Amino acid sequence: MKRIKLVISDCHLGSGPTLADGGINPLEDFRKDAKFVEFLEYYTTGEYSDAKMELVINGDFFDLLQVRTHTKNAYEIFESVAVHKIKRILKGHPLIIDALKKFIDKGHSVKYIWGNHDAGIWWPEVRREIHEAISTKIEFYLEPYEFDGVRIEHGHQYEIIHHFDTDNMFLEAKGRVVLNYPFGSFFVAGFLVPLKERRSYVSQVIPFSKYIRWGLIFDFWFTLIQGIKAVLFFIKMRFVFHPYRFARFTKTLKIVYQLMNKPKLRSLAQSILQESGAKILIMGHNHEAAHRHYRDGTQYINTGTWTDVTSFDPASLGRLSRPTYAYIEHIQDNQLPKVSLKVWKGKHHSWEVFEP
Repeated sequence: MKRIKLVISDCHLGSGPTLADGGINPLEDFRKDAKFVEFLEYYTTGEYSDAKMELVINGDFFDLLQVRTHTKNAYEIFESVAVHKIKRILKGHPLIIDALKKFIDKGHSVKYIWGNHDAGIWWPEVRREIHEAISTKIEFYLEPYEFDGVRIEHGHQYEIIHHFDTDNMFLEAKGRVVLNYPFGSFFVAGFLVPLKERRSYVSQVIPFSKYIRWGLIFDFWFTLIQGIKAVLFFIKMRFVFHPYRFARFTKTLKIVYQLMNKPKLRSLAQSILQESGAKILIMGHNHEAAHRHYRDGTQYINTGTWTDVTSFDPASLGRLSRPTYAYIEHIQDNQLPKVSLKVWKGKHHSWEVFEP
């Protein structure tokens, strides 16, 4: 019997593609529900009908940061608000929820590793909502998932702007318990989400530094004004008191340094492999699909994203739609599996729904 693991990351499911009035939801990044359904159907039928399949969701599947709530306060990070958000996401993508149910009902398994956009799964009630909507058999991982020389983790913990203090994930403020978000989460919820209502693509641009240069030439005033606002937001969140957080000056300096010198996961991969003892490292987070082989036989794979991105890199200039995933085939127990990075093409159709 074939034993296969499929690893995906960074789908960023929001509250659904349309608003209550029928308009397009600018905060929804995922519009490939039908393709995802085909993906799970393909790997549970035909030549894979007798295979033992495992779907590993490596973070940022449910995007709890980009979903609007009944409150205008982007910093409301209580459990009740996180539950409200996950309910809206589950309701907004019925095809995917049904496909995951069928996948598990066929005897296959699902592992869910947390990312910076879905850190809300640390709340027990959020996990309960997902279990009730899909299946109690979904296993949540709050640590990297390791097996047979393979290590899978989202990757956000290597960027200080997105790094969570997992020893102190919850704080008590004003008599209420809140999730201890890093600055990056506040930036997404408080600055980037309102900006997406004007430029919906802004969170799906790679590399962002080249986009800023483009904006200063072709969208000068918008880029300049938003740049100033971003600096003011940073100062406000790092130096002005906020009831749900506090800032350390030394950490602020580290954040500023990393903003100017953004760490590259592919550059960190070898040291992570060496420290962990793993032979294959699979990550996501930065939306940049990659597969690298090193001289010592180790490998680094980044599963990219299932959302469309706008690339300002000359090697891949333009809008990219590449639903990438890692395909892991177990050869024999206690032996290193065979791993490859693939792009899901889906079935042939005469037409498909326009993705704005």
